[in-house]
This record gives sequence, structure tokens and C-alpha cells, in this order.
Amino acid sequence: MSTSLQSPTMTRRLLRDHFPPWCTAATALWLATGVALADDDPARDTSRNASEPRSALLDVWGDRKEFGAWYVPPLPDPPDRMQAVHVTLLPSGKLLIVNGSGFRLNYCKECGMFKEGVDGTNYDVVNETALYEPLADLEDNLLLPKGNKAAFRRIASPATGRAALEKTVGGDPGEPEDADESRWANDLFCAGHLQMPDGNVLFVSGNRMNYPGMQFTGTKFSNIYDWKTDTWRDPQLLADGHWYPTVVGLGDGRMMTVSGLKYSKAVKNLNSSVVEFFDYRTRRWTSRDIAQLPNSPFNTLIGLQEDERDRLDHYPRMVPLADGRFLITGDGSGHGNPNSRRTYFMKIGPPARPNQAPEISFELGADRPSHRRMYSSGLMDPNSPNGDFLAIGGMLGTERTTIGTDFAPVTKAEAVTSGLERFRAPTAAAPLGGWDLVPRFLGDRPTDARVMHLATILPTRQFLVVGGGNFPFQRPVFEPQLFTADPTAPGGYRGKRLNPGTQPRLYHSTALLLPDGRVFVGGGNAVRAAIEIGEDGQPTEGKPVHLNTVRAPHDNSFTFVERGKFHTVAEIYQFEIFYPPYLFIDGPRPRIERAPTSIKYGASANLQVADFAAGAAGDSRSIVLIKLGAATHAFDFGQRLFNMPFHINEATGLVTVQAPTNRHLYPPGYYMLFCVSGAGKPSVARMVQLAGNPSD
Repeated sequence: MSTSLQSPTMTRRLLRDHFPPWCTAATALWLATGVALADDDPARDTSRNASEPRSALLDVWGDRKEFGAWYVPPLPDPPDRMQAVHVTLLPSGKLLIVNGSGFRLNYCKECGMFKEGVDGTNYDVVNETALYEPLADLEDNLLLPKGNKAAFRRIASPATGRAALEKTVGGDPGEPEDADESRWANDLFCAGHLQMPDGNVLFVSGNRMNYPGMQFTGTKFSNIYDWKTDTWRDPQLLADGHWYPTVVGLGDGRMMTVSGLKYSKAVKNLNSSVVEFFDYRTRRWTSRDIAQLPNSPFNTLIGLQEDERDRLDHYPRMVPLADGRFLITGDGSGHGNPNSRRTYFMKIGPPARPNQAPEISFELGADRPSHRRMYSSGLMDPNSPNGDFLAIGGMLGTERTTIGTDFAPVTKAEAVTSGLERFRAPTAAAPLGGWDLVPRFLGDRPTDARVMHLATILPTRQFLVVGGGNFPFQRPVFEPQLFTADPTAPGGYRGKRLNPGTQPRLYHSTALLLPDGRVFVGGGNAVRAAIEIGEDGQPTEGKPVHLNTVRAPHDNSFTFVERGKFHTVAEIYQFEIFYPPYLFIDGPRPRIERAPTSIKYGASANLQVADFAAGAAGDSRSIVLIKLGAATHAFDFGQRLFNMPFHINEATGLVTVQAPTNRHLYPPGYYMLFCVSGAGKPSVARMVQLAGNPSD
């Protein structure tokens, strides 16, 4: 450790760099918890007696009725603590939390050296999965938390290595001449995941291997989590690896996987051009290569240099349009072309023959007003029935996630933005749609820029922007922002800053809506943790993980921060739950006393709803369906909102609702059904499966 890192001057610089002056209150809370202080003992918590539940709600800036509040659940016992890199809401109301091997280094204590390349075939390395039951941590009134540690529990991860191979449908995923056993790694870290129509969760690919020099390849495994039995099914094989892929649901029930790093170790850090389709009914994968298709993102000139072609990003943002196509915005998580402004329409047709993958075609969309955004967040506009899309914040002009106070931008083009780009869905008058740029959507201050944040749709058709920072690994932003539709505001929304959280939610942070109307917030991986290994390369007994690593600014090497020194820990195990202001509106919540468990497209259904009062200034009640969330890497790949037409019999409380008809915008699967009173207070949701046609 250098003397400069131990000096008061350096401490003040770290405080200044990580925390702008306006977040002093949040900083004090964060330091008080002990969760995010540098220490290689993850059990450290000096703020309270270990047996005292953290049941109080935090609202340090102002009245929770106006600014919301936070609940900080008790930490699990040390062996059970883990990151929340991937979070998926199940139809049971539980959260499936997955980390996999994590963004970790190997540290050989005997050698005194850090090494790249965790062993994804070692089950002890990848076994990082848990379930969290939010309602098990609430009192009967579904508002006050009770500090129940048992609401969080570790569960088994899928098999890996030779054990996975023996269970796999399809045989050996490696080339015959390849003796490298990493081909059998079944590591869910940075996989794609999404709920299928039956509610089970499909995990696609993951990390096969990370090589020295930040070089990665994807696995060929896919895995299914069965939400009814809380178990993993035997893995299946893909045609290619897809590390950082996007998974989307199609209107016919199939699941489509796009992009992500290839399997072959000979072409590290190259995204796959193989698009893969999974039919959950037959449990069969089919695939199609799009590399040579006209106008595909792999085959389109962008005009910056001679013969320079575009590239498809990791986790590409793919937006369903009402006409049955997908918009590929160009945004994602790296390895695309950050200087491109191209967008694409992707059309999925029927297969030419039975048991084949569908036909795929591309058209060029409208160019964007600014360059692509890396690690921006975004959402389908909950107040647009035609599929408008909002791209919020993110990093421009670079793919270097290390830019920040210690790693200065190389060019002026490298920046984190506070802007918004709205995509206007195609119409007869504008068949390509169009883009509108709002430069300072998140605020006018330099500290309002955000990257690695999450945009979460709320039952009130508002959305919450939470987490992230001014840089990917530095200067966390603690206060969420609530956006409410306003046609007179730039971008169609007006924002409001709310009470700050307690943890630095930077890289690998997550957030999603819970059925009780609260928002789960977890993760945070600002530095790479180090798992301790012996000279044989295997994890030492107890699998100790050092959270006090720090990256050197000049040579990209790593060292440890001394115990007790100020530092953002490498992995944030403490998660939080945000209570939006609508939960504190006076009066009872609407109460859904009876609702169907499933509803067909275009069909009507009856609900029995109590305390569903109209607003004082007129009837502003609403009933919405929100698809279950599946969040990772600054994006929720599951959420979308349908505003249900309804009729209410005021005398009986019987409500008749109408289901959506567009299977492409609202694919089959499980949705949360919320009733929102005229005062803006939502019910606890009922889970409803959207499936079939009215004539079925």
C-alpha cells in the first residue's frame, strides 16, 4: 500500500471523487451501515447489535409521502451473502437471484499474485444462487417490514463441468480436438435470462472463460429454472456461445436469443451472429446465422471509414413494435461500434420448413441523433400504446468502463450523459419512426449524468430511475428519480428527486418491481473481488473472497486496501427495497378480492375489487398489466405495461377488464395485475397468465 492511499489528502480526494457534495446525507448513511466499508471480513457491521432487525424505514431528505422511503433488510449470515447480478421475478412472487462466478480475480496468497480466469467448471466457484421472498419479510398490512432473515436463502445452482455434460441433452459442447475442459463450464455469470410463457426462467449461455487481458468467451449451455419446484432442469446445448446475450419472447411463445460473445476460444471478444430460438413446449433449439443477411447489423456499412461495418452490441436493446418487428436501437453493453448511429428493424417470419428456425430479415431504421449509448437504461414508454422507447443516460463515444476520476477520458467524445433519446414508433406518415433528443433529461447539473442505472416501470405508469453513477465504477448516485408523464415537459416526463438509498449501486446493480408495489434494488460491483486460491489453482478451504481490492490507475494492476480504509467494496451484498411515495398516500389500498389466474388475448375478465375509489378531481383510476421483471446490466428485459380498458359497477365493485390483443407487444407469460385508485395508490398485484386466443 502506498503512503498516498493512507494519507488524509487521499481520503479527502476519494470522498470528493466518489461523492459529490449534494449526496452528503446518503454518504453518511452508507458509511454508517458498515456494509460498503473496505474490509476483507464480509461480516463486518459496526452500526448495530447483530441481533437487532433493521425494520425502520429511512427517509433522510423529507416526508416519505412526497419523497418515498427505503428499507434495508438484515444481511444474511456471512456464508449466504452474495451479489444480485441477475434478478428475475417468479410467478410465485419470489425473486430468483443469480451471480455465478462473478467478476472475480484469482488471488494466490502463497504466490502473492492476482490471476485472471476463474474456473467455471468448479461447482464451488459458480454456485451462487438464492431465492428472496419479499412478502415473507412484511407484516400483515403489507407495508411494514419485520427484518426476517429467513426471507432470503441460498439454493443450488445448475451443475457444471463434467457433471453438467453428463446431464446435458445433446452431448459434448466442445470441438473433438479441443482438450480444454473449460468447454464444459456452465457458469450463469452474464447470461441472458427471461421468463417463458409457462413462468419458468430460461438462462442462455454465460461465461465459458475469462482469459488474461479481459478476453472472454461464452458457454454453449442453456438452463431452465422451474418456478413450481424451485429446481433446475437438465441443461441443453446451443449452437454457439452467447455471453451477454439478449433474450426476448416472441408472440408465438418461442424465445429468441441474439448476440453475446461466441464460444470459440480462437475468436475471443467477438459477438455471435447466430440467432437461436427455443420452443418451451418441445424443448427444442433451432438457429440461424444472420452474418450475411442484407442490412443485418453484421453486414452494414456505417460510412466512417472505407468498408467499415457495423457491429451488434452485447445485450442489444431490442424493442417490440406494434407491427410485429423488433427495433434494434444499437445500445447495449459493449463490443458494438460506439461511433455508429445506425438502427435496424428485425422481422421474424415463419420457418421455411418444419422444425427449422424462422426466417429473418432486416431493414435499416432511422439514424439516431447522437451516437449509441453503452450501459444506458431504457424502457418501453408506459404511456405510449404504440411502443415508443426511451433510452436514458449511458456512456457515449467509448466502451471503456474504467473512465472516471482515476482513468480520465482519452477524448472529449468519451462522456457519461444525462440525456434521453425517445424513439417514436413507426406510423403510416413516418414508416421509419424517428428519434427525439433531450440533452439534460436527468437534470442540469454535471452530477446528474448516469450510467449503470435501472429504469423501472411502476403501476401508476410512472417510472423510477435508480442506482448507477457519474462513471461506471465511481461516483455513485444515491437518490432515485421519479418520472411522471407530462406532455408539456421535454421528453414527455417531469422528474423528481427522492430520498437517497444507502449503497453505491454501480456496475452489476439491479432493480425491479415487486408485486406489492415496492422496488427491489441490489448488486453493485465497482471493483473486482478476489477469490483466494492455492498454488494448485483451486479455491482454498472456505472459499474466502476478498472485497477490499483496488485497481491501480496507471497499469491496471490490483492490490488490497488496508482494513478500515475508506473504499467502495468489490461486491455489495446488502440489498434494499424502495417504497415509492404512492404507498404512503392516505386511505386504504385497492384490494383485489377475486381475479382470474389466466386470461386470453382479446378476452374480457371479471375482477372483484374493494376500496377502488375514484379521484377527488374525477375518475383517474386505472388497471394495468406489468410483465414480470428480469433485470441485469442496466436493463430490465422483461418489463412492459399494458393499460387495460375496464368498466366498473360501482354498486357491486365488479370490474370487467379487457386483455391486450397484440401478442408481439405483450408476449404470452405471467403479468402482475394492479388496480390503481384515483388517488394514485396501487393494490397488491395478482399474478395473471396471458395466454392463447379468445377462440381457443
